[in-house]
Amino acid sequence: MWGRENKEFCNESPVGLTADKLCETDEENAYKKVNSQCRNQQGCEVIASNTFFDEPSCKTVYKYLKICYECIPDSVNAVDSLLEGKRKKRGAKLESILRRKREEKVMDELWDKPYHAQLL
Repeated sequence: MWGRENKEFCNESPVGLTADKLCETDEENAYKKVNSQCRNQQGCEVIASNTFFDEPSCKTVYKYLKICYECIPDSVNAVDSLLEGKRKKRGAKLESILRRKREEKVMDELWDKPYHAQLL
C-alpha cells in the first residue's frame, strides 16, 4: 500500500506536507511496482516516492509504504554436508530440478495471493 490510510501512523510530516488527510492510491499499481522490482530476488530496493509509484495524486499528503513479504529459503544454494553427499549419487540432478520447481510454485502462489497483515 502506497498512500495514507491512517492519520495516526507516521504522523510527523516534513515541512510542506500534511498527515491530517487520507490519500487512497491505486493498490494494484503499488503491487505491480513492488512485484516487478522484487519478485524472485534475494534482495531488492523500493523507493517510497510518488515518482517510483507513478502517483501524482495527493501531492501535499505525507504518504507511507506498507509491504508484506515472506522470505523463501534458498535451499538450492544452501551448504549442507548431507546434501553434498546425496548430490554425488545418481539422480541428484533430478532431485535438484524437482526442488527448484517446488520452490518456484510456492513463490508463484505467494505473489498471486499475497498475505495482507494489519498493523496493531
